[in-house]
Amino acid sequence: MCAVFPDLNSAELQDSWGVAKPEDLVGAMLIGGELDGYVTEVNHS
Repeated sequence: MCAVFPDLNSAELQDSWGVAKPEDLVGAMLIGGELDGYVTEVNHS
């Protein structure tokens, strides 16, 4: 993932959101359009 903050690889953060992978954490933290916008930004960087 391209995110610097928060640390999506943090086991503690993943546990607090009930997920096991950074990709799942992004999906849990962002709502619908936010996730689409993030993916678009990453792909155009």
